[in-house]
Amino acid sequence: MLAFLLSDQLSKFGMGCLTRSSSTLGKKAAVSKVFLDQGLFAPVFIVGFLAIMAALRGESNQEMRETIHRDIGPVMVTNYQLWPAVQAANFYFVPLQHRVLVINLVSVVWNTYLAYKAERHAGQIEAGFVKGVTGC
Repeated sequence: MLAFLLSDQLSKFGMGCLTRSSSTLGKKAAVSKVFLDQGLFAPVFIVGFLAIMAALRGESNQEMRETIHRDIGPVMVTNYQLWPAVQAANFYFVPLQHRVLVINLVSVVWNTYLAYKAERHAGQIEAGFVKGVTGC
C-alpha cells in the first residue's frame, strides 16, 4: 500500500517537473523527457523505494546498503525494459491531462514487481533463520 501512495505522489511530482522542463511537443521533446525521467527520477525512486522497504523491515543501515546494492542492478534492468517505452508513448501520444493516469496504471504492475523483489530476499532470510533455529 505504501508503494502505491509513494508512487502516486512521485508520479505527479515527476510529471510536473517533466512538463515544466519542456513545453514543446514532438518526438524530440518526448525523447528528452524519457532520458530525463529514466536518468534522474527512476534511479532516485528505486533506491528510495528499496531503502524504505528495508527500513520498514527493521534492517540496520549496513543491511539496507547491502539490500540496495544486491537489488539495484536487476531492478534497474527491468525498469529499463518497461519504462522507456511506456514513457515515450505517454509523452508522445497521451494528452497532458491523462499522463499521470497512464503512469498510475502501469505503476500497479511495476509496484507489485518492486514489492516482490524487495520482499523475496527477506522471506528467504526468514525461512533460513526459522529452519536453522528449529533444525528442520
